Amino acid sequence: MNEHAQLIWTFIKTESSKSQMNTYMKMGIYPITINKIEKLPLHERRRQLISVLYERRNDTVGNLAFDFNVSAHTIRHDIRALEFEYPIYTKVGAGGGVFILDSSRLQQRWLTVRQRELLMDVCSDLDTEKALLIKSIISGLSP
Repeated sequence: MNEHAQLIWTFIKTESSKSQMNTYMKMGIYPITINKIEKLPLHERRRQLISVLYERRNDTVGNLAFDFNVSAHTIRHDIRALEFEYPIYTKVGAGGGVFILDSSRLQQRWLTVRQRELLMDVCSDLDTEKALLIKSIISGLSP
């Protein structure tokens, strides 16, 4: 199936009734698989956004918004926040989108939200100095 047909099917799948979908399927327009991520907490979404950008090297705001099940405004806001810590940039116009510099690689492993929460809970049992040290480590392992 060509790209145009895939776009049509995606629209039909979300906007049409079951009988209308069967009509389109008879015309040779079949469903496609869409890897759409369910809504995530802010910290986890940004961590996954960076991973996706390292994997894809670039993408459009619209595609990222669709993949992460959020608005384009939310993705732009995430990108602005992540630009301070990662070698990513945006380009407007033809051939534009969100890019990550080729010379960089994702070498650091990030904490999951659950791991971060567990370590923060452990901090409450430590003395002030050790708790501050653990929190600085957590901070260094969080996007």
